[in-house]
Amino acid sequence: MLCILKTFVASAVMMLAGVNMLALIVRGVVLSPPSVNAPNDRVAEVLHHESRRMSAGNMVMTLLSILVTAAYLFALFYFWNVWLVIAGVIFMVSRIPALLWEIRRNIRTGDKEAWWTAKRPWGPVYIVAEVLFWLSPLLVWYSLCVRTP
Repeated sequence: MLCILKTFVASAVMMLAGVNMLALIVRGVVLSPPSVNAPNDRVAEVLHHESRRMSAGNMVMTLLSILVTAAYLFALFYFWNVWLVIAGVIFMVSRIPALLWEIRRNIRTGDKEAWWTAKRPWGPVYIVAEVLFWLSPLLVWYSLCVRTP
């Protein structure tokens, strides 16, 4: 019973941590600065300057997110085992199709109404990703309860 509880808690933490770290990386890589029609040249210059400044900040944030993700995966390997790392990678990689769909539709994280009412993709890649995402707790169970003494 303790093993099932440990698996449930570890899976929930890995889902939240892995998906959010991956979201920072993917949004940093995929997002491009928006184009804005400025009413005059001075406003266009200010907007261009702010866009460059935000791009530099975005690059730093993306690099920090990559480093934190690498440290997270290394910690999973160092303190537990490689199977937990594989489960963490599956949690993250299986979220990519849905995350790219949200970015293309410009659905914000807090906008639950737009997320639930939008037509979701149901192609084979999306279905395989969802199945992998929800089967990953089995690998977490295996790594915590079977492989770890």
